Parts: sequence; structure tokens; C-alpha cells
Amino acid sequence: MKVNSSWVIGVGLAAAAALLLSLYQLLGWTGPVISLASILGLIAVYFAKRLFYVYIGELEYGVVFRRRSGNFSRFLDPGPHLLNPFTERLSPDRITRKSQTAKATTKVRTKEGIVVEITWAVSFKVNVHFIKKVIRHKLARTLPKSADKVVAGKTIQSLRHIVEQKSVVALYRRDATKELEHQLCDQVNARLQLRHTQALSNNGVSPIPPRNEDESISGLGIEDIPWRDVQVFAIEMPPEVERALKVDNQRRLETMTTVNALNRLQTAVANFSDTDIERLAQLERMRILDKDGKSLTYLLANLS
Repeated sequence: MKVNSSWVIGVGLAAAAALLLSLYQLLGWTGPVISLASILGLIAVYFAKRLFYVYIGELEYGVVFRRRSGNFSRFLDPGPHLLNPFTERLSPDRITRKSQTAKATTKVRTKEGIVVEITWAVSFKVNVHFIKKVIRHKLARTLPKSADKVVAGKTIQSLRHIVEQKSVVALYRRDATKELEHQLCDQVNARLQLRHTQALSNNGVSPIPPRNEDESISGLGIEDIPWRDVQVFAIEMPPEVERALKVDNQRRLETMTTVNALNRLQTAVANFSDTDIERLAQLERMRILDKDGKSLTYLLANLS
């Protein structure tokens, strides 16, 4: 068993105090004994403070376990705390309060079964006061080293739930990335706050009902993530699928251009007079009859 130096010093001070008390009673060394006792008392107070008090930095939480059983005891907020060294021990692993990031590239299947790769990142902060009581003992061991893995796991679950309800065409739209970020943010928050049963909507993409502001967050110890902290960097599709989507998109654009042109032509023709219509009809007849186009110039001169 490793012996703490503070224990050795404490026992030594206690022995020294007992010796001074004995000298005072036996020899009556009042002055020297009182002076030495005061010095030893100050030293004892210093080491008692070191032994019974712990200080947690402003950007972290402390985790305390029971010394004999090793079970979780409590979390410590930033600042000084009284700790009973006989029954408790402070874990050397702290939970950071700084902003952390979970990120990865995840392969997900669309509604048609096409595999797409989505590169994403989620920034988050831990707050131990948001941990559900029944799971504090688990997260006390997980959050110090693997908070990003907790968030990453919930993000991947959310991505699969959302994308498997979407078509590949929907993911190819211009605003698909922003739409996915908002949906992903709703889903991730719902799962981290153990509201994920509400996240399982019929189509998988409906916004989650907002959390009741009068109720405190109770879940996996992650603060509510704003949508700006959820980023989708890229949605990569198989090359052949992307080529097909580009061709289809080009055809759609050409069709829209043609329809718009015909609409403008129809609007223009609607404003023509009967004389204009007759001239156009003569031009069309001449175009059909005069294949070489030699008399077209003559006709145009007569119509002018």
C-alpha cells in the first residue's frame, strides 16, 4: 500500500506535539514549549488543509469515489471542497468544462439503399448537473476521457435515422446540407437529453418539439447544443450516382429554361395584332415552300 506523505507528516506532528506536552508537564519549559507548539500548530493546520481540502480548477469538475468500495460518490464543482481522506478519494481524471468537439466521416444508406459518406462535427460542453441521477456512476467514469465518444455515438445514430428516411435526390439539393444540420441538431439534443422517443417521428426529419424551458435538462450531462455548433461539411456519393444526378439536374434546368422561353413567347404573341399574325403566317408559308431561301428576301421586302 502506498503511503501518502501528508499522512507521514501528520503523524510526525502529532508525535512532536505529544513530546512537547510531556516536556511541559515534566520539566516546566513553558516559553520554549509554547513557541514550538505554536509553530507546530501552524504547520499542522497547513498540512491538515492539504489533507482534508481539495481545490478544483475553474474549467473542470472533480469526481470523487468511495475509498473502500470504489463506488462513485459525488461530483465537485470548481473551487475548494472538504474531502474526508479516510472514506473518499479524488480521481486524478477530471471532467473538462471547456468546449469539446466530436467529428467523423460516417457511411450511411439512403432510402434507396445507396451508401453516402457524410463528414460532420459537433461542438459541445459537459455539465455534470445535467446527468440523470440513475446513470451518474457510469458517466463519472466515461465523461473524463470519452465525452466525445458519447456525443459521436448519438450523432451517428441520429444521422442514420435521418438519412435512411431521405432519398439521394433530397441529399443532392442545394440546401440539403443546411437542412441536415438543423435536423441533426434536433435529433442529437433529443438523444443526449434522453428525449429520443420524441425524435422517432414518422418521416424521421420532422423538427423535435422544443424542450420545456421550465424543466432542467436531465440526460447524459451535455448542455443543449445550438444548431450553429453542428456542422455538415460534405455529403459524398458514389461517382456514378453523382454523374447521374448531374445529368438529371441539367435536364431539369434545360426543361425549365424551355418552359420559361415558351411562356415569354406566348405572352409576346398574345399582344400581336391581326396584321402581325398574317405577316408571320406568310413568312412561315414562304419558309416551307422556298427550300433554297432565294425568294425569302423578296417576300420580306414586300411585307415591310
